[in-house]
Amino acid sequence: MTETRADRETLALIASLLLVVSVFSYALYSSQKPQRKVWEVKVFESYVSGGPTYVASYGSGYLRLVGSYDLEEGATYRITYYTTKRNWAEKVVSIERLD
Repeated sequence: MTETRADRETLALIASLLLVVSVFSYALYSSQKPQRKVWEVKVFESYVSGGPTYVASYGSGYLRLVGSYDLEEGATYRITYYTTKRNWAEKVVSIERLD
């Protein structure tokens, strides 16, 4: 009876360690290799707040850009950027005006 309990505890320990290692490795991979995203949006509001630029859109939420950018309200843009967090552009690749 004690052998089966010890076996279950060992299995639970191994499974939890595998889970922790997999979560840690995914977090490390995503921080070292950020995703490249493209956001096509009609700008509702754009303002600079002490360094970063905040861009709000019609129906697509907002995006924080590192750096100061002058985006015209009501215009449509294609913003290409690298990110590791949601709504946060760590590195802006390009900003193209579409209309």
